[in-house]
Amino acid sequence: MCSCSSTESPNIHSIFPAHQLANETDTFEIFCNATGNPPPVVTWTKIGDNNKVYPRGKSLRVQNAEKSDFGTYQCTAESVRGENISAVATAEIDNCKLTLSIYNFLL
Repeated sequence: MCSCSSTESPNIHSIFPAHQLANETDTFEIFCNATGNPPPVVTWTKIGDNNKVYPRGKSLRVQNAEKSDFGTYQCTAESVRGENISAVATAEIDNCKLTLSIYNFLL
């Protein structure tokens, strides 16, 4: 009888929301549904900004969002064997709400 455990390459079943709108100073969150055996390590990077370090884990939460926080984020699920797979999601500034707020302020 074999006591070996089966391994499964990392897989990202979904990343959600794939696109979202938020205002500056709001909080936005992205969830990366990654699986594998053993469970993969999930890391986050912002496309075009490799200098910022984000916590590891299946969800990325940005609080008090600034203009520089908006953009496309990539979650990468990596196995202990070095296999990896990635998916992307975008968070954009909700210009409609911002414009409406400024308009109401000016009235």
